[in-house]
Amino acid sequence: MPAVHLAAEEDLVAPPVGHAEAIAQSWGGPVQLRTIAGANHLGFAEGRHWSELLLPGRGEPKTQTVAKAVITAFLLRQLNGDHAYDSLLYSDVKRAPVTYQRAGRPTTARTKS
Repeated sequence: MPAVHLAAEEDLVAPPVGHAEAIAQSWGGPVQLRTIAGANHLGFAEGRHWSELLLPGRGEPKTQTVAKAVITAFLLRQLNGDHAYDSLLYSDVKRAPVTYQRAGRPTTARTKS
């Protein structure tokens, strides 16, 4: 199953090196990891959130815009076969370069369905 993983570069709670990178490298299918520059752990959250009292950071409109664009392009491609946004998916995007990418793993006798 193909996947796009987004990580926040300035995430102090779940740093990319200890979380998103390990998950992407262990993913069983085609995968792309993008690290959003300057984003923090709560950057993806919209509006105020109670966890702002405990965690560093807050919602960031720029982070949300980049995340929405990449995820929307990925879902349109995977669910509808829409190639209109392939340039967004397969090239670096401002503030969200591709930091890891791998094609699908080869099928073996053990993994065949």
